[in-house]
Amino acid sequence: MYPSCISENCKKKVNRQDNQWFCSSCSKKMQNCHWRFNLKARIHDYSGSCFVTIFDQTAQSLLGISANQIQNIIHSGKIKEYHKIFQNVKYQEYLLKITKKNSKKFMNSFVAESITPIRNEIIEYSKYLIKIIHSYSSN
Repeated sequence: MYPSCISENCKKKVNRQDNQWFCSSCSKKMQNCHWRFNLKARIHDYSGSCFVTIFDQTAQSLLGISANQIQNIIHSGKIKEYHKIFQNVKYQEYLLKITKKNSKKFMNSFVAESITPIRNEIIEYSKYLIKIIHSYSSN
């Protein structure tokens, strides 16, 4: 997580200066900041694994909680609750939309743009559709 600017079109990181937050991009000082996610995760499938970056909106949909809310949990000292949030999403199946970002700074950088939990009913319905498709191809 990182503290970011509260300006509507700015998501840049802010720094603490003189009991205020300062955005060097906007050149603004502010009393509060907006916490955002910048999670790193390792994902696996049948072909192997890779590391991905999961930014704010996608991370919120994955975790079911905002970075501001997690920051409040940390400040209130509820460390077990904090760890439970992340434990609940580990080793689960998800449908991911991943984009490869070409960057001079980071070779083979991947960003998860959307994450959808795979529920049993989706899996069963997919198997049903595959069965129908195979029945047409065998004719």
